[in-house]
Parts: sequence; C-alpha cells; structure tokens
Amino acid sequence: MHTEKTACILCSRNCGLSVDIEGGKFIKIKGDDEHPTSKGYICQKAARLEHYQNHDDRLKHPLKRQADGSYVQVSWDQALTEIAAKLNDIKSAFGGDAFALCGGAGQGNHLGVLYGQQMLKAMGSRYVYTALAQEKNQDFWLNGRLFGDQTCHTTEDVEHADYV
Repeated sequence: MHTEKTACILCSRNCGLSVDIEGGKFIKIKGDDEHPTSKGYICQKAARLEHYQNHDDRLKHPLKRQADGSYVQVSWDQALTEIAAKLNDIKSAFGGDAFALCGGAGQGNHLGVLYGQQMLKAMGSRYVYTALAQEKNQDFWLNGRLFGDQTCHTTEDVEHADYV
C-alpha cells in the first residue's frame, strides 16, 4: 500500500486529499491536513471516490444496442470506428450546425469541455450548452468590469463569509 496526495475535482474547491492505494484501489480517502485551503476537510463526494471509480454497475467496456433493444459488448476499436463513421455521415448530410456540446463543465472538472472542444472543431460546430455557459459567463463579464480583465477568475471567499 502507498499514499498519494492529490486534489478532488468534483467541485470548485478542489479540496486536498490523502489517498491510500493498494492494488489499484482506493483503500482510504481522507482530507489532507497540509492543504492550504481545505486544511483536512472533505465532503461525502470526495470520501466516496472509490465508489464512483469501482462500483458494480460501472461500465467497463463499450456496449452496442441491438435491434431488439438489448446490448452486446464490442471492442473499443469497433465502437470508435462505428461512432466516427456515423458522426461523419451526419456532418456530410447536415453540416457542422447539426452538432452541439451538451453537458460537461462541472464546478471543478472542465476536462470534458476541453475534449468536447476538439470534437466541435472537427465537426465544424460552435454550439456549447453547459452549466458553465449558463452560470459562469457573467463571472467573466463581471471580472472584466471589476478588474479590467475577463481572463482572470476570482473565487468567492466562502470561508470568511457570513452568508453565501
């Protein structure tokens, strides 16, 4: 068993974690007392990362829906090849405006949007519908008005606030 220090990506706080790992599984997850902002605190989401990572219902391979509604396991190569062909057929028939990125952009983990941007570029689309687009655009506009730069991102001082 070994211990790794990391940070949670399930919200914008990115609390520090100390994770005991054995055989590729999280054995114990606790808050990192040395983390400068969370100082050892974690919520239930972070404490249950092992469940999200390895629960019994988690998909472990691609599944293809059959005509009767059932699913069969297929290889990654087959799944990606068939999906790419279908996407290219849609693009050829309807153009890039047929595509939009929906979802992603959680409070702290924006990797899905980064990958999604590559897909949108390949498909020739510019449409993005996410929580980030709905809730955070005004943050960047406000930062531009307050600080003269929309590319800076401030975070609320929740730890010292009376009300949030």
